[in-house]
Amino acid sequence: MVEDPKELWDCLNERFGHHKMVLLPKALFDWTNLWFQDFKSVIDYNSTIHEIVSILRYCDHPVTDEQMIEKTLTTFHAKQNSDLLLKIHNIRPTGSLATHHEANATSSYPPEANATRRGGRGYFNGRGRGRGNYRGRG
Repeated sequence: MVEDPKELWDCLNERFGHHKMVLLPKALFDWTNLWFQDFKSVIDYNSTIHEIVSILRYCDHPVTDEQMIEKTLTTFHAKQNSDLLLKIHNIRPTGSLATHHEANATSSYPPEANATRRGGRGYFNGRGRGRGNYRGRG
């Protein structure tokens, strides 16, 4: 029975103080051998990486968010990474500058031709506020 807080702390530290020395090597090993591809879901990977990072931080071995992102990106299987890049390239090839509104255009005519064909006033001769409100100089 110990009643003095300082003496109690010293006893607890003597008994459990080695806890960090035991946890650190295993956490470093787990960090080194952590591969994104080894998990069935992103949630499982995310849970495991946060658990390891928590233990490392507890053991005074902090891990930054940048290191976590780098770890994730570098542990993709090289073929998976290449396949992903290929899929992205096939969807939107390098050098294509098509934006969403161009991709969704319904006509190849210029806007003023569409307005004229619909019986409108054309692109620059509209009334009121908004686009097409240009009236010339002055």
